[in-house]
Amino acid sequence: MYVKEISKNFTDKKVTEILVENKQGLRASFCTLGARISDLSIPSQNGRESLILSLTNLEDEATYHTYYGATVGRVAGRIGPEPLSLGQQALTLTPNEGSTHLHGGPEGLDLANWDYEIEEGADQVSVIFSLVDPAGHNGYPGNLSARVIHSLDQDNCWTVRYEASSDATSYWNPTNHVYFNLNGNAQAPITNHILQVEASHMIPLTPAGLTLGGTWALDQHPGLDLRLADQTLGQVIDRHNQEEQLAIRGKGLDHAYVLDAPVPVGQAHALGHGQEVAPQGTLTEPASGRQVKVWTDRPCAVIYTHNHQVPGLVLGDKEQVPYIGVSFETQVAPDAPHHPDMGSIVLTPDQPALSETCFKLTW
Repeated sequence: MYVKEISKNFTDKKVTEILVENKQGLRASFCTLGARISDLSIPSQNGRESLILSLTNLEDEATYHTYYGATVGRVAGRIGPEPLSLGQQALTLTPNEGSTHLHGGPEGLDLANWDYEIEEGADQVSVIFSLVDPAGHNGYPGNLSARVIHSLDQDNCWTVRYEASSDATSYWNPTNHVYFNLNGNAQAPITNHILQVEASHMIPLTPAGLTLGGTWALDQHPGLDLRLADQTLGQVIDRHNQEEQLAIRGKGLDHAYVLDAPVPVGQAHALGHGQEVAPQGTLTEPASGRQVKVWTDRPCAVIYTHNHQVPGLVLGDKEQVPYIGVSFETQVAPDAPHHPDMGSIVLTPDQPALSETCFKLTW
């Protein structure tokens, strides 16, 4: 395994990017800014091609706040403005999207400059990011000690592991906000990709992107059903005139799918490495045969087809366009504090948190 550390600038911070490459030529770059994956590329006849959305200039994150590849939290997704309480304690989480709290609030974990160490093994390299998020930051109680461990192995598995503890009861529901584009071209939309998700239910949304409440059985909403690998994402998106849920989020997916069979906690990498259990998600670009398979111990995956353009943002040498990436954000259901039937994201001092997601690439 090849490992290289590179110093970069981000506003007034010195950040570090750690480049890891395995014997197959799969190369990942992990950055201390947001404990993020900043690139994931493969060798090709054109030299190298990136399979995720990567910022041409890291400084653009300060301007456009894309969340590309970042660890988001403490809580991923949107939390509505309705009152919250943990036990006897009333909470007010800092809003950053109107009255909504999004991805942990302003200056969340995605913009923190994490500490790191590198652990090298014979078949795997892990970059271990760590930080302490102070009590009260963005409204969250408790001093949070978090570790995000990105690993790349010789079997082309990229694994993200989250570990956290808090000295007071709080909320914790992180994810990685990676966007895949298996075309190897950030200007070619992912409408030609096929996404299969092993989920028989999904969570409908309000026009503001908040959880409507309850789940929908996809047998009753076949236009949103991703269980069969018989349609492109373009064909799904084109149903926005028939499916209101596609229309209200900018003509595309931005929805949590409830996975039918999450794997045991902490075992995603083992299953992905051995492929003993079928993945919960598979993304394929049919023309090239490139594929990503996903195993996770989280109950949901938010699928977002990057429905909106970010005006002014340049990727490569052209302005970014809609539908240039698709996310597979593994987590507990969004807005869980307001919908306890959708799962708990409560973190207590006596119960540290652990979760893991494995992405296996083939090309």
